[in-house]
Amino acid sequence: MLTGNPLEMKSYYRETIDTIKIVKNVVADYGMISSETENQSSKLQNTINDISEKGEGKLIISDGIYRFYGIMFKPNVHLLISSGAILKPAWREDISKKTIMIAMMHTGSKSSPEYIENCSIRGIDGKQFTVDFTDKKTRKYLRL
Repeated sequence: MLTGNPLEMKSYYRETIDTIKIVKNVVADYGMISSETENQSSKLQNTINDISEKGEGKLIISDGIYRFYGIMFKPNVHLLISSGAILKPAWREDISKKTIMIAMMHTGSKSSPEYIENCSIRGIDGKQFTVDFTDKKTRKYLRL
């Protein structure tokens, strides 16, 4: 959340995505599959880790249905999502059945060692993609 007058704030963001040479497809190059039910969290996390270790890259998520949660972004990794892709949370309930884990992706906080910068999630060619929460029967604990 930005605070203060946006006109007085300095921006340090510089667009570099067009100069990135490594482009991988999470399906073709890393074995993710379109599935209504399968949790793809470990495959997506391994893919992000691999690209990060190479320095930088773009990851394409093709048309299909992908479930995941708790993905930790890494520096210099950009997700490019097809307009035919549907991202769904892999719902997880704690032992007390009162809290639902819906954090699909996170970047850490500025005070944590996991904090990262220079990452993005975008639709391919600026097109929209779908994040679908509709299959969770109760939304009592759902916060967006």
